[in-house]
Amino acid sequence: MKTNIFFYWLCFVVICSVLGYLICPDSTPNANDRHSNIARFPPFSQVNILKIPLQKKVKKVSFFEFWLFGQASSYQIMPHAKQFFSGKKAEMYVYLYDETGYITLDLARIVGKEVFEAKKYNLVELQNYILDKHIETRFYLLGTDKSGRDILSLLILGARISLGIGFMSVLLATTIGVFLGALAGFWRGWVDNLVMGIVSVFWSIPSILWVVMLSTLLGKGVGVAILAIGLTSWVETARLVRGEVQKIKNMPFIEVARTLGANNWRIFWVHIFPNLRNVLGVAMVANLASAILMEAGLSFLGLSVQSPVVSWGLLISESYPFITEKGKWFMWFFPAGVIAVTVLSFNLVKK
Repeated sequence: MKTNIFFYWLCFVVICSVLGYLICPDSTPNANDRHSNIARFPPFSQVNILKIPLQKKVKKVSFFEFWLFGQASSYQIMPHAKQFFSGKKAEMYVYLYDETGYITLDLARIVGKEVFEAKKYNLVELQNYILDKHIETRFYLLGTDKSGRDILSLLILGARISLGIGFMSVLLATTIGVFLGALAGFWRGWVDNLVMGIVSVFWSIPSILWVVMLSTLLGKGVGVAILAIGLTSWVETARLVRGEVQKIKNMPFIEVARTLGANNWRIFWVHIFPNLRNVLGVAMVANLASAILMEAGLSFLGLSVQSPVVSWGLLISESYPFITEKGKWFMWFFPAGVIAVTVLSFNLVKK
């Protein structure tokens, strides 16, 4: 029953990462519809938002582009505590959250020239139009980060990056591990000695040090993180595959296949490789948990993805200065909690 709960959690995280912008409260690219006046707001905050149209027209993207990259906002947002209209002037007074007083905005700036020209002779109608179309109340379920971005949206988009890096690096590590492990286990001799010597070298140094070294040499970014983690996570897979191949190679059905004239390639791909599925499945799940932790570590050190791209580790890194600040626990707690539960789920499900 406990394992089922963690399995459902993994399914939930994967579904969220796939849907991405389709379910994000903030569907702008990288959830970047932010304002410094609402930075570090606590969970369950409600904020009044005044939307002011941008001068430059924003292109409407297709559904596929929206799913992958989001839709840029056509408004500049102005969070405020309250607002009221001037009695006879086409103006609005907006009280800001930073307690600096109020500012006066021309209604033409809020609705745009075309709408203002059509409605300027009826201020009541214009004011009702603004209240209906340009003012909304946003609900921040998990609060906002140091820049005023929605933390829930950041976690959803961060799942896409963190799981994506983990999955791609595991594919790379599995490919290398299967290739070298199969060579060592099937042909033995000097090939086995060479591969196991390489494994011993990699095994003698912690994986995170290899990852940090490669990231430092190759640079920063998603592709570099995938390469760095993938090129250093194949060792355990190679050892497991080597041992399994050696065991399967000596089974009676392999001798029968040789007697019937099967060559080495056919024996491996047709008779040995299909029997590696269970071992590879366990190894990939275990490596995926490790890869997520490594990516989080790299992002925390500033060696993986860079802002404004979002990952779980980067969220922890950005919230690090506020760890000891009273009342700001939510900034690091939610991304750290998601990483911990996800890694724990992978480790329990693999069993």
